[in-house]
Amino acid sequence: MRTIDVRSLGKRFDGRWVFRRVSFQIAAGRFALLIGANGSGKTVLARHLNGLLLPDEGEVLLDGVPVTSDLAGSRQQVGMVFQDPDSQIIGQTVYEDVAFGPRAQRLPEDAVAERVAHALELTGLSGLEAAVPTTLSGGQRRRLALAGVLAMRSACIVLDEPFTFLDHGACVELLRYLLELKRLGHGIIMITHDLDKVLGEADHVIALADGGLAAEGGAADILRQLPAYGIRRPHGELEQLSWLR
Repeated sequence: MRTIDVRSLGKRFDGRWVFRRVSFQIAAGRFALLIGANGSGKTVLARHLNGLLLPDEGEVLLDGVPVTSDLAGSRQQVGMVFQDPDSQIIGQTVYEDVAFGPRAQRLPEDAVAERVAHALELTGLSGLEAAVPTTLSGGQRRRLALAGVLAMRSACIVLDEPFTFLDHGACVELLRYLLELKRLGHGIIMITHDLDKVLGEADHVIALADGGLAAEGGAADILRQLPAYGIRRPHGELEQLSWLR
Protein backbone atom coordinates (compact mmCIF):
# COMPACT_ATOMS: atom_id res chain seq x y z
CA MET A 1 0.00 0.00 0.00
CA ARG A 2 1.34 3.40 -1.02
CA THR A 3 -1.31 5.93 0.08
CA ILE A 4 -4.37 6.46 2.25
CA ASP A 5 -6.64 9.00 0.60
CA VAL A 6 -9.46 10.47 2.69
CA ARG A 7 -12.01 12.32 0.57
CA SER A 8 -14.71 14.62 1.98
CA LEU A 9 -15.34 12.26 4.88
CA GLY A 10 -18.25 12.83 7.21
CA LYS A 11 -19.73 10.90 10.13
CA ARG A 12 -22.76 11.54 12.32
CA PHE A 13 -24.19 9.90 15.41
CA ASP A 14 -27.77 10.44 16.61
CA GLY A 15 -28.30 13.09 13.96
CA ARG A 16 -25.24 15.12 14.98
CA TRP A 17 -22.22 15.44 12.70
CA VAL A 18 -18.97 14.50 14.44
CA PHE A 19 -17.07 15.94 11.47
CA ARG A 20 -17.73 16.75 7.80
CA ARG A 21 -15.75 17.34 4.61
CA VAL A 22 -12.46 15.98 5.96
CA SER A 23 -9.89 15.34 3.22
CA PHE A 24 -6.20 14.46 3.43
CA GLN A 25 -3.65 12.01 2.08
CA ILE A 26 -0.92 10.04 3.87
CA ALA A 27 1.86 8.29 1.99
CA ALA A 28 3.62 5.08 3.00
CA GLY A 29 6.69 5.42 5.16
CA ARG A 30 5.42 8.56 6.88
CA PHE A 31 4.88 9.29 10.56
CA ALA A 32 1.64 11.24 10.86
CA LEU A 33 -0.07 12.63 13.96
CA LEU A 34 -3.84 13.02 14.24
CA ILE A 35 -4.51 15.69 16.85
CA GLY A 36 -7.38 17.71 18.27
CA ALA A 37 -9.15 18.58 21.49
CA ASN A 38 -11.21 15.97 23.34
CA GLY A 39 -14.39 15.26 21.40
CA SER A 40 -13.01 16.47 18.06
CA GLY A 41 -13.53 13.03 16.48
CA LYS A 42 -9.97 11.68 16.22
CA THR A 43 -10.76 8.09 17.17
CA VAL A 44 -13.95 8.08 15.11
CA LEU A 45 -12.00 9.29 12.08
CA ALA A 46 -9.21 6.75 12.60
CA ARG A 47 -11.69 3.87 12.63
CA HIS A 48 -12.78 4.82 9.11
CA LEU A 49 -9.28 4.23 7.73
CA ASN A 50 -9.77 0.45 7.59
CA GLY A 51 -13.56 0.23 7.63
CA LEU A 52 -14.17 -0.40 11.32
CA LEU A 53 -16.62 2.47 10.92
CA LEU A 54 -18.29 3.44 7.65
CA PRO A 55 -18.87 7.08 6.69
CA ASP A 56 -22.14 8.87 6.14
CA GLU A 57 -20.53 10.88 3.37
CA GLY A 58 -17.26 10.71 1.46
CA GLU A 59 -14.88 7.76 1.24
CA VAL A 60 -11.46 6.38 2.14
CA LEU A 61 -9.26 4.91 -0.61
CA LEU A 62 -6.25 2.64 -0.20
CA ASP A 63 -4.10 2.99 -3.31
CA GLY A 64 -7.17 4.25 -5.16
CA VAL A 65 -9.44 1.38 -4.07
CA PRO A 66 -12.36 2.15 -1.70
CA VAL A 67 -12.00 0.59 1.73
CA THR A 68 -15.58 -0.63 1.47
CA SER A 69 -14.83 -2.79 -1.58
CA ASP A 70 -12.76 -5.20 0.53
CA LEU A 71 -13.17 -4.70 4.27
CA ALA A 72 -11.15 -7.77 5.25
CA GLY A 73 -8.27 -6.74 3.00
CA SER A 74 -8.44 -3.15 4.19
CA ARG A 75 -8.20 -4.25 7.82
CA GLN A 76 -5.15 -6.28 6.96
CA GLN A 77 -3.46 -3.37 5.19
CA VAL A 78 -4.32 -0.82 7.90
CA GLY A 79 -3.93 -2.30 11.37
CA MET A 80 -5.15 -0.61 14.54
CA VAL A 81 -3.70 -0.66 18.03
CA PHE A 82 -6.44 0.54 20.36
CA GLN A 83 -6.00 2.80 23.37
CA ASP A 84 -6.52 -0.19 25.69
CA PRO A 85 -4.22 -2.93 24.32
CA ASP A 86 -5.82 -5.52 26.60
CA SER A 87 -9.00 -5.23 24.53
CA GLN A 88 -7.24 -6.85 21.56
CA ILE A 89 -5.00 -9.38 23.33
CA ILE A 90 -6.83 -12.71 23.26
CA GLY A 91 -4.15 -15.43 23.23
CA GLN A 92 -3.23 -17.53 26.26
CA THR A 93 0.46 -16.94 25.49
CA VAL A 94 2.42 -14.29 23.63
CA TYR A 95 2.99 -16.68 20.72
CA GLU A 96 -0.66 -17.69 20.48
CA ASP A 97 -1.81 -14.08 20.55
CA VAL A 98 0.48 -12.95 17.72
CA ALA A 99 -0.31 -16.10 15.72
CA PHE A 100 -4.07 -15.50 15.85
CA GLY A 101 -4.22 -13.14 12.85
CA PRO A 102 -2.02 -15.16 10.47
CA ARG A 103 -3.92 -18.33 11.39
CA ALA A 104 -7.20 -16.56 10.63
CA GLN A 105 -5.72 -15.94 7.16
CA ARG A 106 -5.36 -19.74 6.85
CA LEU A 107 -1.61 -19.58 6.42
CA PRO A 108 0.41 -22.80 6.84
CA GLU A 109 1.93 -23.18 10.30
CA ASP A 110 5.51 -22.64 9.12
CA ALA A 111 4.46 -19.28 7.62
CA VAL A 112 2.65 -18.41 10.84
CA ALA A 113 5.79 -19.20 12.86
CA GLU A 114 7.91 -17.02 10.56
CA ARG A 115 5.53 -14.08 10.90
CA VAL A 116 5.32 -14.42 14.67
CA ALA A 117 9.10 -14.58 15.03
CA HIS A 118 9.57 -11.50 12.83
CA ALA A 119 6.89 -9.47 14.65
CA LEU A 120 8.29 -10.36 18.07
CA GLU A 121 11.80 -9.44 16.94
CA LEU A 122 10.64 -6.04 15.65
CA THR A 123 8.85 -5.27 18.91
CA GLY A 124 11.57 -6.55 21.24
CA LEU A 125 9.51 -9.45 22.60
CA SER A 126 11.61 -12.34 21.32
CA GLY A 127 12.16 -14.88 24.10
CA LEU A 128 8.75 -14.21 25.65
CA GLU A 129 6.80 -16.55 23.37
CA ALA A 130 5.59 -18.74 26.25
CA ALA A 131 4.77 -15.85 28.59
CA VAL A 132 1.17 -15.25 29.68
CA PRO A 133 0.12 -11.78 28.46
CA THR A 134 -1.32 -10.75 31.83
CA THR A 135 2.16 -11.11 33.38
CA LEU A 136 3.70 -8.57 31.00
CA SER A 137 4.29 -4.93 31.87
CA GLY A 138 2.05 -2.24 30.41
CA GLY A 139 4.66 -1.33 27.82
CA GLN A 140 5.16 -4.96 26.84
CA ARG A 141 1.41 -5.50 26.43
CA ARG A 142 1.20 -2.46 24.16
CA ARG A 143 4.06 -3.85 22.09
CA LEU A 144 2.31 -7.23 22.03
CA ALA A 145 -0.78 -5.59 20.52
CA LEU A 146 1.51 -3.95 17.97
CA ALA A 147 3.17 -7.31 17.21
CA GLY A 148 -0.25 -8.79 16.45
CA VAL A 149 -0.82 -6.08 13.87
CA LEU A 150 2.65 -6.53 12.36
CA ALA A 151 2.10 -10.28 11.99
CA MET A 152 -0.80 -9.42 9.68
CA ARG A 153 1.75 -7.60 7.49
CA SER A 154 -0.09 -4.31 7.86
CA ALA A 155 1.44 -1.63 5.66
CA CYS A 156 0.06 1.13 7.88
CA ILE A 157 -0.38 1.07 11.65
CA VAL A 158 -2.82 3.35 13.49
CA LEU A 159 -2.21 3.81 17.23
CA ASP A 160 -4.73 5.46 19.55
CA GLU A 161 -3.03 7.27 22.48
CA PRO A 162 -0.23 4.68 22.72
CA PHE A 163 1.62 6.39 25.59
CA THR A 164 -1.31 6.23 28.02
CA PHE A 165 -0.25 4.82 31.42
CA LEU A 166 3.31 4.12 30.24
CA ASP A 167 6.30 5.31 32.21
CA HIS A 168 9.14 7.30 30.65
CA GLY A 169 11.22 4.25 29.77
CA ALA A 170 8.34 2.46 28.08
CA CYS A 171 7.47 5.59 26.06
CA VAL A 172 11.04 5.87 24.82
CA GLU A 173 11.13 2.18 23.95
CA LEU A 174 7.82 2.27 22.07
CA LEU A 175 8.78 5.37 20.10
CA ARG A 176 12.07 3.75 19.05
CA TYR A 177 10.18 0.72 17.71
CA LEU A 178 7.72 2.90 15.81
CA LEU A 179 10.49 4.90 14.16
CA GLU A 180 12.22 1.67 13.18
CA LEU A 181 8.97 0.48 11.58
CA LYS A 182 8.78 3.76 9.69
CA ARG A 183 12.36 3.22 8.50
CA LEU A 184 11.30 -0.20 7.22
CA GLY A 185 8.55 1.42 5.14
CA HIS A 186 5.47 1.15 7.37
CA GLY A 187 3.17 4.13 7.63
CA ILE A 188 2.51 5.25 11.21
CA ILE A 189 -0.58 7.26 12.17
CA MET A 190 -0.78 8.20 15.84
CA ILE A 191 -3.61 9.79 17.80
CA THR A 192 -2.01 11.54 20.74
CA HIS A 193 -2.23 14.39 23.21
CA ASP A 194 1.42 13.84 24.16
CA LEU A 195 2.88 16.22 21.59
CA ASP A 196 5.88 16.95 23.77
CA LYS A 197 6.91 13.30 23.28
CA VAL A 198 6.54 12.93 19.50
CA LEU A 199 5.87 16.14 17.57
CA GLY A 200 9.55 16.50 16.74
CA GLU A 201 9.48 13.12 14.97
CA ALA A 202 6.35 13.75 12.86
CA ASP A 203 6.45 14.14 9.09
CA HIS A 204 2.83 15.19 8.83
CA VAL A 205 0.20 16.53 11.24
CA ILE A 206 -3.59 16.48 10.79
CA ALA A 207 -5.58 18.70 13.17
CA LEU A 208 -9.33 18.38 13.77
CA ALA A 209 -11.41 21.19 15.26
CA ASP A 210 -14.92 22.61 15.02
CA GLY A 211 -16.35 19.56 13.27
CA GLY A 212 -13.83 19.31 10.48
CA LEU A 213 -10.25 19.51 9.30
CA ALA A 214 -8.67 22.60 10.83
CA ALA A 215 -5.24 22.24 9.26
CA GLU A 216 -2.67 19.78 7.99
CA GLY A 217 0.97 20.09 7.13
CA GLY A 218 4.43 19.94 8.59
CA ALA A 219 5.00 19.86 12.32
CA ALA A 220 6.68 23.28 12.40
CA ASP A 221 3.68 24.98 10.78
CA ILE A 222 1.14 23.24 13.02
CA LEU A 223 3.13 23.96 16.21
CA ARG A 224 2.57 27.69 15.82
CA GLN A 225 -1.20 27.25 15.44
CA LEU A 226 -1.97 24.76 18.25
CA PRO A 227 -3.82 27.15 20.61
CA ALA A 228 -6.29 27.93 17.84
CA TYR A 229 -7.31 24.25 17.81
CA GLY A 230 -7.84 24.09 21.56
CA ILE A 231 -4.53 22.30 22.12
CA ARG A 232 -1.91 23.44 24.59
CA ARG A 233 1.38 24.28 22.92
CA PRO A 234 4.16 22.15 24.45
CA HIS A 235 7.17 23.95 25.86
CA GLY A 236 10.35 24.01 23.83
CA GLU A 237 11.36 24.18 20.20
CA LEU A 238 10.25 21.55 17.69
CA GLU A 239 13.57 19.68 17.68
CA GLN A 240 13.24 19.19 21.46
CA LEU A 241 9.74 17.69 21.32
CA SER A 242 10.62 14.01 21.39
CA TRP A 243 11.43 11.48 24.09
CA LEU A 244 14.52 10.65 22.02
CA ARG A 245 16.08 14.11 22.25
